[in-house]
Amino acid sequence: MAQVLPAWVLAGIIMALPLGIAAVIDARERRLPNSLAAALTLIGAAMALWCYGIEGFVGRLFVAVASCAVLVGLELVWRYVRHASGLGMGDIKALFPLLLVQPAAALAAFAFALLLLAAAGVVLRQRALPLLPFLAVAWLAVLVGAAMGL
Repeated sequence: MAQVLPAWVLAGIIMALPLGIAAVIDARERRLPNSLAAALTLIGAAMALWCYGIEGFVGRLFVAVASCAVLVGLELVWRYVRHASGLGMGDIKALFPLLLVQPAAALAAFAFALLLLAAAGVVLRQRALPLLPFLAVAWLAVLVGAAMGL
């Protein structure tokens, strides 16, 4: 008998296309346009409402806001102490809608993306690389894992 995918996995697949577009722009220009970030957020909110209803959406919204606020705070401290940027604000803007769809999967993908980024930086001997291409790949890996029941 065929296994039915969880709704959030289907929502995540829908999110993968605009996230992929954001990854290409970040790789080329090292930025995430606000219009694309807004579109990602609207799609993520719609997907969260579809998957979880209003109560589930509100809970995920709280988690997304809190998580991103912590990341912005850490980034501001990093910039003050190191006098250089670390995590880009576009990276945090891209994470927000993923957190709306499935917080645990989004955080797992984000952590995996950071590990991939660090490994690529070592291999390529680069101090700075765009994160969104790695986040898009990590998000797809998490979705594939969830679809396979891992």
